[in-house]
Amino acid sequence: MSQTFKLSPTIKNVVLADDDEDDVLVFRDAVQKACAALELQVVADGDQLMKLLQVIKVPDLILIDLNMPGTSGKECLQMIRADQRFNSTKLMIFSISSTHKDIQYCLNNGADYYTVKFGSLRQLAELVDDICRGELKNRFTIGS
Repeated sequence: MSQTFKLSPTIKNVVLADDDEDDVLVFRDAVQKACAALELQVVADGDQLMKLLQVIKVPDLILIDLNMPGTSGKECLQMIRADQRFNSTKLMIFSISSTHKDIQYCLNNGADYYTVKFGSLRQLAELVDDICRGELKNRFTIGS
């Protein structure tokens, strides 16, 4: 289940919604090293994500953690996909969950990609490199 898309080289606007401060710091550091021109905005929960999306330019890519305080990643996914402004925005779930139930739910309800958070910096660097090149794919092994 591998899909790839190319971001326009002139549009590099990404939003990351994740409440794990360590994951955010590592992700931001990887972006700065791999493609500093990428515009990255970060929010810590689903409520902040939905508020931010009301006031910014429509992003090319939104990465959403499933387990956040307030509005969950699944709820954000549903609300974003219900809003026609985001029809061309790619959505990637970026979560620790590798359960078949979560992966299928997200892919069946509007997520373009599902990535299980990584155990190594090398894997994170590969994801960020792919984002910088405008090439995305699913990264998961289904657990129970």
